[in-house]
Amino acid sequence: MEKSQDVEGGRDELLGMLDEGLRDLGAAEREALVRRYLQEQSLKEVGAALGVSDAHLSARALAGRIKKGEVKDKFALRDLYRNGWTLLCNREEALAACDVLASLHWFHE
Repeated sequence: MEKSQDVEGGRDELLGMLDEGLRDLGAAEREALVRRYLQEQSLKEVGAALGVSDAHLSARALAGRIKKGEVKDKFALRDLYRNGWTLLCNREEALAACDVLASLHWFHE
């Protein structure tokens, strides 16, 4: 499979924008971060093309984590985004996911 020049160019541009703190990481760690970023962006672009909101993509990711038993029965919002999971890696994404799942009655108090 051949990589698109746009992806390669984006990867190179992103690597060039890393700040001093990230430059201290080894090449393998930097490459892993870039791959994760590109994967997350791709998921969002596909979702947008299909008319699926970012919140629904995050909710699906959270539902998968819950089904796998990776989320405790009682959890705080920060417990989700501190794991750094794709589509749940910041407060806004985790909150949006919880809001969608709450509207579908996935949670109880």
